[in-house]
Amino acid sequence: MKIDIKACLAKAVRNLKAGKSPLHNLKKKEIKALQNQFSSFVDTRNKKGFLVSSEHKVHSIDTPRPYLHMMASQHPDGRGVYASFWDETARGFSCLDSVLAGPVTSHCDTSYVPTCPGDLDYRAFYVVEESTRGRYKDAKGSAVDVWFLLKQPGRDANDYQGYECRQGLGEVTVSSCTRGIAGSVHAFVSYGDPVEIWTIRLKNTTRRTRKLKLFTRLNWGLRSYPAYYFDMRVVSSGLFDKKLNAVAAFNNDQNNKLPRSGVLMSDTTVKGFDLSREAFDGNGVFREFPEAVIAGQCRNSTGCGPLAGIVGALQQEITLKPGEDKVIHTLLGAASRDIRDAEKERKVWHRKYFCNNGVARELKKVRKGWHDRCHTNMVKTGDDEIDRFFNMWSKYQAAHQARFIRALDMVGYRDVIQDTMGICDFDPDYVRQELLTALSYQLRDGRAIRQYCKFDGAAHDLRMYMDSPVWIPDTLVTYIKETGDYSILDEKVGFFDMEKQVVNTRYKSTIYNHTMQAVRSSYDFRGQKGLCLVGHGDWNDALDGIGRGGKGVSTWLTVALVYAAGLMRSLAEHLGKKSDVKYLTTVCETLTRAVNRHAWDGEHYVYGFNDKGEPIGSAENLEGKIHLNVNSWVLLSGVAVSAGAKRVQATLKAIADMDTPLGHVLLKPCYTNKSAGVGRIADMLPGLFENGAIYTHGQSFVTAAYLELGSGDQAWETIIKSMPSRTLPAISTVAPHQQSNFTAGPDNPDFGKNYYSNFTGSLNWYRKNLIRMFGVMADFDGLRIDPCVPSWLKQHEISKMFRGCRYNIKFDNSAGVCTGIKSIVVDGVEVQGNLVPLSKKRTCSMKVVMG
Repeated sequence: MKIDIKACLAKAVRNLKAGKSPLHNLKKKEIKALQNQFSSFVDTRNKKGFLVSSEHKVHSIDTPRPYLHMMASQHPDGRGVYASFWDETARGFSCLDSVLAGPVTSHCDTSYVPTCPGDLDYRAFYVVEESTRGRYKDAKGSAVDVWFLLKQPGRDANDYQGYECRQGLGEVTVSSCTRGIAGSVHAFVSYGDPVEIWTIRLKNTTRRTRKLKLFTRLNWGLRSYPAYYFDMRVVSSGLFDKKLNAVAAFNNDQNNKLPRSGVLMSDTTVKGFDLSREAFDGNGVFREFPEAVIAGQCRNSTGCGPLAGIVGALQQEITLKPGEDKVIHTLLGAASRDIRDAEKERKVWHRKYFCNNGVARELKKVRKGWHDRCHTNMVKTGDDEIDRFFNMWSKYQAAHQARFIRALDMVGYRDVIQDTMGICDFDPDYVRQELLTALSYQLRDGRAIRQYCKFDGAAHDLRMYMDSPVWIPDTLVTYIKETGDYSILDEKVGFFDMEKQVVNTRYKSTIYNHTMQAVRSSYDFRGQKGLCLVGHGDWNDALDGIGRGGKGVSTWLTVALVYAAGLMRSLAEHLGKKSDVKYLTTVCETLTRAVNRHAWDGEHYVYGFNDKGEPIGSAENLEGKIHLNVNSWVLLSGVAVSAGAKRVQATLKAIADMDTPLGHVLLKPCYTNKSAGVGRIADMLPGLFENGAIYTHGQSFVTAAYLELGSGDQAWETIIKSMPSRTLPAISTVAPHQQSNFTAGPDNPDFGKNYYSNFTGSLNWYRKNLIRMFGVMADFDGLRIDPCVPSWLKQHEISKMFRGCRYNIKFDNSAGVCTGIKSIVVDGVEVQGNLVPLSKKRTCSMKVVMG
């Protein structure tokens, strides 16, 4: 039976508008057809049945929006990180250390979450061939046929066959065939160098010899940071390196805080080149193809001060016999700004990648890097979506996100702390060095600046969002539990000097003391009702109007401090620091009493109080009567539990009232300009971002709350609601292998649409929640076994590499419970309690019976 995609999709949209799941009353075949409308997954399992690798295979170029796939360096250093974004047609952009501050090729999208390539954000591969049926005349007056090597939307798309885009772990391949020439481009980013490698392949599928010209083109985006010159053309230049078949582009601005040049280099002879865009494209009128391509000859322009900007274009000539194929390796990268240093780097890269099978060696290294990451911690539940997400794609996105901390020019303090927390189990070396860097931007009084800039001499964001330090204990404790690296506690780093706006290394303190000071400062900076001062803001930074007078307080921040102090107390207890344990206990108890006494509104907890002492997130408010995060956090921190079962049940009901078919809204009802006093949140359209959207970060906090209460069924249902299986790509628009940061809420006409991808703070909490759910958690002296699964999950397996030992753990839940352990047997010996001591073996088998 043929599926009517349009009719099924219309039904799904009607379902959603009616407050039902978009999949309501759709048949399984219809759901599968809709979910695979644009793409699907190709998964690989090992002999034990674990999903160990995955490709996102796009089979349609007409996706709801560009499916941007990110690839980036894997080295553990926080600087010199290169990234490349490719959509399903090879459009996209490349950057160094920052998407917004460090573009290498053109990147026109100014959003802090790159979503859609702009008009100039593309790589193009043109093919020219003499043909009597050609529509164009070349420079000699001969008729020529001109086409794109890869299928493009609206560009003779019906003439292409065999289109496919495979987005894999650290690599991407786009391929198609037209006019008897099969073309493909495979790309990956080097493990450690700031370069990407393209393998361009052309194959002659006809019975006649083909003489072709290949033009490879991109648009440079080497703009200054921070913006200094009013016109990039007066500082831009380029050159051609004939020996290395390379063009190089330079930004000569001496004030540039992120100095870099661009290089485009090939292993195959270059017959022509261009750096001037007007020379390559032509002037004055729109052309389907560049003027140089139609003419069949580049202009060999050097690109000094071009009117239209600098391009990188290489012309190569290829002859293919019947059935023959040709492979061309091309390197794109970010080199030094200094012309002589850049020349040396080109020579090094040419030898490394274009000689002695260097491309294959580097690709093998990249693949091994992702193989090792994916194998550190794996789950097998029988649910392919969850297994694929946990084992591969969540790690892939989290690792890249931690290296770029969204796409911003500066590093968000709370962002880097949370993002590194989520990769402790598979990328600890990177976590260590970034944690040391972040803590050096802490003030001596324990607070931390809003954002710090990676680049020497550039300005920092000095606003005091008071939640910045409360995230530190979670990451530090998680790192130590995973690695056993207690030496980090004795590492000393300096503090940020607000007056001089630099890190002062004359006075240093240990990482342990930095973290304790983070708790002390948050506790000391309290205001009315004994709650924490909000300053410029807390997690919901869009509520930036609450504390403008300096007196506003946040219930959520107070509860988050209880959570952070509790984690720090567990570390202090383990280290035997009795005075710190006593202090941290006082913090938790004092703040818990204050919240339960002053922030309970009868049915739920209020978000905070403004400068005038008026409640925010209260039933007495006109808008924003209830906020999700404060009510989930009072549960996961234990604050509400201390007030008794009735308080917990009322809070759970309030959270349930905020649920939708796609997850919980962040607040309700949405703010409008009537609520201007709360801050910029009232400027946002209802149902978007923090103003009533289904924020995946908020959804992850609700999941954490259910797990804390032992509600495995509700935790599973909450986390799965924001997965691709619960919606449809034509509605969500996001690439199914990525986690988005929010879904438009019911109060928005785009209800169900995911606006952004590639970067979201929720990702690391999703990973944290799944680790907690499946019940194999790193602890100071071993693995703590404490599952909280959905009752229908009768068995699952974990394979975890932990401090030199591979633990293979099978869970038997024949009893159909969510929590509780009947027995734990390790290598044939039953263990008392739920803490499995460290093993000195290389492998360890464990069986856990729940009940």
